[in-house]
Amino acid sequence: QLGGYYLIEAKDLDEALSIAARVPSARTGSIEVRPLLKL
Repeated sequence: QLGGYYLIEAKDLDEALSIAARVPSARTGSIEVRPLLKL
């Protein structure tokens, strides 16, 4: 089930995880972090 998505820009995976941890739904649900390729 997909409730929505965020597209962020981060310098590395650690920064992306830090940003994802601040998403309100991370407290009660789950967050999946995936890298995207720059085109």
